[in-house]
Amino acid sequence: MDYTKRAVKGAAILLLMYVLAGLFGYFFRMVVARNLDPLQYGLFYAVFSFVMFFGLFSDFGLGSAVVRFIPEFQAKKRFDLIKNSITFTFFIQLMFSTIIALGFFSLSNWLALKYFHNVAAIPVIKIMAFVFWFTTFGVFIASFQGFQKMFEFSLTNFLKMLFAFIFVLMLFSSIKDARAPAYSYAISSILVTLFTLAIFKLKVFPDFFNYKFKINKNLFKTLFRFGISTSLASFSYLILSYTDTIMLTYSKTLNDVAFYNVAMPIATVLVWFVAYPLSTVLLPMTSEMYSRKNLKSLKNGMESVQKYCVLFLIPLAILFITFSEIIIRVLFGEAYVAASIILRILAIGVIFYSLSTINVTALYGIKKPELTAQIISVVALINVILNIALIPKFGTIGAATATSLSYLVMMIWSSFKLKQNIKIKLPFIYLIKVVLLGIFIVALIAFLKNIFVMNYVLEFFLIASIISFVYVFLALLLKLIYAEEVLKLIKSLIK
Repeated sequence: MDYTKRAVKGAAILLLMYVLAGLFGYFFRMVVARNLDPLQYGLFYAVFSFVMFFGLFSDFGLGSAVVRFIPEFQAKKRFDLIKNSITFTFFIQLMFSTIIALGFFSLSNWLALKYFHNVAAIPVIKIMAFVFWFTTFGVFIASFQGFQKMFEFSLTNFLKMLFAFIFVLMLFSSIKDARAPAYSYAISSILVTLFTLAIFKLKVFPDFFNYKFKINKNLFKTLFRFGISTSLASFSYLILSYTDTIMLTYSKTLNDVAFYNVAMPIATVLVWFVAYPLSTVLLPMTSEMYSRKNLKSLKNGMESVQKYCVLFLIPLAILFITFSEIIIRVLFGEAYVAASIILRILAIGVIFYSLSTINVTALYGIKKPELTAQIISVVALINVILNIALIPKFGTIGAATATSLSYLVMMIWSSFKLKQNIKIKLPFIYLIKVVLLGIFIVALIAFLKNIFVMNYVLEFFLIASIISFVYVFLALLLKLIYAEEVLKLIKSLIK
């Protein structure tokens, strides 16, 4: 339990910023959806996904290399090498992001007609090209992580979504199309960049300008070597994140893109609020335990984390599946209710993805980067193949199915590799009990829906409250959790 308590306690600190950033991200999408019709909403996210997909080609993994080597150089008091690493990465990113942004700008007319099939995409592409150029300054945000300034690191993402939300509210008073969210991202990028540079100079690396930049070929080769080795996994994650939207844009309509981009962010709440903050804390912890050969604690801790994640994720997924129409109607409006079937499929897939994220993080922590890159790359390829096979015929349902099946493959593969390396026991009996409990909860929800006939929002909160109580009670009865463990965990978090 010590391992699990440490993981949860550490994750709780970062969770606040993740939650705040996530909330404003959802507020942003809700405001955009309620002020634009599905065509314009789909147009913005089609352009956004297409442009951001090229982010890796301005970075080549150098940002990850900076994060990796700053602690090492800092321990050796080689701040000159930190200065060289950041400066070199910045100029590489500046060069390639400028080339790519100019490419988007000059090809905007052609892309709007041939790919997006809508001339209204032209100004949106140009604005998002400007936003893309500001990824040049991502190396300074990465340096926050390298210097272990995790609050500042997470704060930048929160501010980006906060500013985007504030300015999109203001812009919709005068602009009633997809340019409004694009402009809000542009303004947010400028403000966050200014904030990042100020914090970098004042707090993170105040002596930056006291060191001279020197051309160090060996250092640059080391950065590139590490960056390229990690860029394969990053590229594969980009494929998993954006391929579905990119292919829907090309093969189907912008309305389909809109519905898919309403369902996906709702489903990924499970990842954003559970898997991401937990995996952020698990990485250094698994690395430390593996380095010290404390494999028994590592094994017991990972088993506990996996069990509690499944137990926590299942009821949330059930709520998303059974109340998908209500959730979408409340958050995005009646015009997007057609996305409910997509949300049901993705809610299942995101459970697999959440567990995969935790598994892959643990594999990174036990020094298996090549293995994780292999898993993610193959799964990304499977995702592309499934999208090509399913989207032309089944549209958004095909995209959601392809994504969920890809996540399932990644979860199974990463689980078995984790079992091979640290001998964890895959909790099959435990999982069967949780699944059976989930089936009972679905049946109970169906029964309660027939009993309670009232406003759909009140119905949702009433039934959610009832099944939450029943779920916890049965989980204790079936010994899926123990009251003593929960109380000890709560006490450790309060201290």
